[in-house]
Amino acid sequence: MELDTIINTRRSIRKYKNQPIEIEKVKKIIKAAVEAESWKNSQTARYHIITSNELLIEFKKTCLPEFNQENCK
Repeated sequence: MELDTIINTRRSIRKYKNQPIEIEKVKKIIKAAVEAESWKNSQTARYHIITSNELLIEFKKTCLPEFNQENCK
């Protein structure tokens, strides 16, 4: 694939659908992310799978830095 094709067809999702996703799809996505290269091979990625609205609200309040909490609203 040519670089200009990649650049012209890329997407940045800014609005997400509020619907559940099958756990098998989540596992496939995480497997791909784990196998992807990391900068300086630092391996600092963390993945959180939150399956309930209550846990999501608690996670945003207690686990994210203040700056990210504001961006999640």
